[in-house]
Amino acid sequence: DRNASLLQLELADYDSDILYSIASALKFGGKISFTKRHTAKLQINNTKIIQDLIRMGIPEKDKTNAATFPENLPRDFYPDFVRGLFDGDGSIYNDGGIAIQFLGTQSILEGIRNILPCDTSDNHLFDRSKSGANIFALKFKTKKSIDICNWMYENASMFLKRKHNK
Repeated sequence: DRNASLLQLELADYDSDILYSIASALKFGGKISFTKRHTAKLQINNTKIIQDLIRMGIPEKDKTNAATFPENLPRDFYPDFVRGLFDGDGSIYNDGGIAIQFLGTQSILEGIRNILPCDTSDNHLFDRSKSGANIFALKFKTKKSIDICNWMYENASMFLKRKHNK
């Protein structure tokens, strides 16, 4: 498979700032490309990076439905992991006060709920599946949202500026 060593990150072109941050952190000398669909892409062809990600629990195929919470994630990286999921599959909005939401597999969201710095016992997962997909939502409002955001961004050096500013 010619894509076995290709890591591709693609997102809306207005969020391309984080791709430049990632490229800089990895000392990546390639280009970030922009598509006609108004997306930005960072493509890295590196077998070692791919194998490291697989070893850490990132599924080789069907990440959307098969991703599980990384069991051996060091505690120091909890805020970074949660912030990364929030940047990729989260949202922040006004729902009579600040509210945040994460989307992901049941395993990912249950793992996140267990590591957050606030009581999450009353925050249930909502099944967002369509045609059997393993997609769930986890929502927080008001004080919990603020506490979680403060925790995610406290010592952060890399994040999606649009969500951070909001």
